[in-house]
Amino acid sequence: MNSKQKLSISLLLIILILSSPLIAEEQETNPPVNQAINICALAIPIMNLYVLSYEYLLADYHGIALRAEIIPLKDSDTGIDGLGSAAVINYRWHPFSRIDSFFVGPYARYRYVTGSGNISGTSFDYSIPEFTLGINAGYRWIFGSSGFNVVMAAGYGYSWREENFSTNTSAIQTAFREFKGANAGTTNFVDAPFYGEFSLGYAF
Repeated sequence: MNSKQKLSISLLLIILILSSPLIAEEQETNPPVNQAINICALAIPIMNLYVLSYEYLLADYHGIALRAEIIPLKDSDTGIDGLGSAAVINYRWHPFSRIDSFFVGPYARYRYVTGSGNISGTSFDYSIPEFTLGINAGYRWIFGSSGFNVVMAAGYGYSWREENFSTNTSAIQTAFREFKGANAGTTNFVDAPFYGEFSLGYAF
């Protein structure tokens, strides 16, 4: 993670923490809810990433959030393509005992990317299994009684990953590095342990 990304995450977390008590007091007039389903608002048009998430507030302070991702991959310059999928489980501690509040907690993500390519007449398949453990923090806002809600969150952790190739040559490795660079914003190939969320949805 570069210095700009670290600074952005730090500023987001500071804003969320400082705003929590002010917003929590205002939200006391809203009816309590304990479930929410969301889609990432910017993932599809900007990152070509399809994300669906669901959170359930188990009891007072403890929330469990589940997230599923579908990641189409393609690079016309290298001729490599693929498809990724990921599942995330996220424990969220809500200190204000509401789902519409500040939260913080650990997350675990398993991602699997597979695909194929043809470089200089050599066809190959590849697979990238990856497991990440990290911590994240964020805030969920619920607007009135409509149930419309917005979530912003950011986190970071540590990843274990492998890159497996059915055929491996220096030309394939060079092309694959270009492919990863072309899809870096979508798949977090560069900063794999990063977790980010800006989502819209319905709380009930």
